[in-house]
Amino acid sequence: PTHLADYMTNADEIRGRADDLFTRHRDGNLTVTIDRVVPLAEAAAAHRALEARESRGKILLAIRA
Repeated sequence: PTHLADYMTNADEIRGRADDLFTRHRDGNLTVTIDRVVPLAEAAAAHRALEARESRGKILLAIRA
């Protein structure tokens, strides 16, 4: 699969796009939908949910309890 990073030519462009993303978030112009947060130990189940298209947003892995 193709990823957005495949179209970026260098570190400066990646940094610039990341800056744009975080600026939009800070300014309230970007909304991220979090479907669920699961413990890292359940990463395989989270991956299966993504593959099965069982989420309606991001699935975050919690590295701490």
